Amino acid sequence: MVAPRALATNDPLGIGGLLVDAYRAAQVEQQGTRQIGLVHVLQDAALMGLCRDVDDPDLRRPALYRLAFRELGLAIGLATLDRDRWPAVDPGTERGLDRLMRFEPLRKEIEEFWLLEEHRRVESWLEHADINDVMLATSLEPDGFLRLRLPRVPASRTSS
Repeated sequence: MVAPRALATNDPLGIGGLLVDAYRAAQVEQQGTRQIGLVHVLQDAALMGLCRDVDDPDLRRPALYRLAFRELGLAIGLATLDRDRWPAVDPGTERGLDRLMRFEPLRKEIEEFWLLEEHRRVESWLEHADINDVMLATSLEPDGFLRLRLPRVPASRTSS
């Protein structure tokens, strides 16, 4: 029902959001609520954006000309590519993860850049310091944000 091209974006924050949404949709599916094809659509859209964005010169510019919260949003999304986080997945989701894995090292690159104190002293960081601090902390320790706290759904309900 949703075309991946309609969701694809070259915005780092948007790509990170697609990755987080794919991961969360997989968690919901694990609970027995089928989101038929949604994980795949989200993975495909993120992949399209990453293929366009990975060589983005903005990720190579000085800190003053970069928006940390947008890049850190991508880093948070890339944290979902850790296979140990994922519930049991279908072969299509597994293939999607395989295709996305080549971008996983970008997470460390983004985090290391923004962990440097001199990069957090520039105006572009300071103007958005509150959200930048939260995004950096979330990127470094993403589990509390990424793991859904879903209620257990009984396998079957029986009436007495």
